Amino acid sequence: MTRSFVLLRTLPTVIAVGLLGLGLAAQAQTEASPPAQSEVRSPTRLSDHLQSSSTALKSNPDALGLVWTTPEELQRQWATYQQIQAQLDSLRRADALTESTHRSMTQLLRGLPPTGRVRTPAANPEWLQSKPRRDPLLQPGDSVGWPPERPRAVRVLNERGLVCQVPHRSGLQARDYLLACPEMEPGDWAWVVQPDGRVQQHGLGWWNPARQDYVGPGAWVWAPSASLKGRVPAAFHQAWAEWLATQGASTTQPLSRYPDATQQARPAAPQSDPWDLRGRHHDPLPSANNWGNVGLIQTPTARMRTEGHVGVSFHWFYPYRSFNVMFQPFSWMEMGFRYVDELNRLYSPYAEFSGDTPNKDKSLDLKLRVLREDQYAPEVAVGWRDLAGTGLFSS
Repeated sequence: MTRSFVLLRTLPTVIAVGLLGLGLAAQAQTEASPPAQSEVRSPTRLSDHLQSSSTALKSNPDALGLVWTTPEELQRQWATYQQIQAQLDSLRRADALTESTHRSMTQLLRGLPPTGRVRTPAANPEWLQSKPRRDPLLQPGDSVGWPPERPRAVRVLNERGLVCQVPHRSGLQARDYLLACPEMEPGDWAWVVQPDGRVQQHGLGWWNPARQDYVGPGAWVWAPSASLKGRVPAAFHQAWAEWLATQGASTTQPLSRYPDATQQARPAAPQSDPWDLRGRHHDPLPSANNWGNVGLIQTPTARMRTEGHVGVSFHWFYPYRSFNVMFQPFSWMEMGFRYVDELNRLYSPYAEFSGDTPNKDKSLDLKLRVLREDQYAPEVAVGWRDLAGTGLFSS
């Protein structure tokens, strides 16, 4: 009777300990899913290597967070790692970062060591085989890894070392995950690092809405605080986001490795808004005016197109008929030239010589950005129309 009583008293304890162990194991599995590695033994295409590893891919057909690493890229990333640390030190010496912020970012950087990851265009063998130029050749010493299961969370972090893990939900944008992490206090911009390595800068304010891709499971969201505005250049945030892209899916590392980490509940579904007042689907691309410049009708504006843009337009509004070619060589410069027919003037004072040929005019335009738009100030630019030519349309 005594043995039975002892067994009955011990059995609930054993069950509780077992359930606790299962819960901790399940939590660890949700928190971190280290990628399974596959070594490359001989030169082979990525598509062929993925097909030979089809058994492992069956459990994760999407292969989100595919990681292809090479020794050469690992060496290059060590140099980049040192450059980022040097930039942090430089920003601290310039008082752009406080001592605590510098310490937090240095600690974050130490937890994100070089991986040697090379971004791949896709993880689908059939897609890669259909585009041989985008199917990289793997060499011995390379490795290919992928999460053993589909990531189920998104991690948001900022310069204070705060790391917020939020369960992934389809159809959400960066601002939705930031709303689920109220301690973040983000500024006007966030950088989304998709699990495949793509880096996208998204506006968070009411003044800079734009169409955004949905955040994928396993993504990073780098959301610097508003206090860094005007002190830390956007180029540094871009470089930091690109460094996060070398880490693979955000959930491959245990959340416990970050000293100031939290887990939040699943974010709310986006509410339907037929008027799109929050600008979730707004795509404010600049359009050309009659002269080919960015503007409206015949009035130029200070906005710029994307860097590298080349545009050709033809306009006919009596008495002018123009052919415009515009360039955007830099994000801060717009330039171009045009050829104009003046339909109400002949080519020369002599009708016998001119015939039906209208007067011709050619001109060169230049516009330079002076001030970039932000929450409190508009975009400001200075420009010259008909900078080189007859000066007929100069302004």
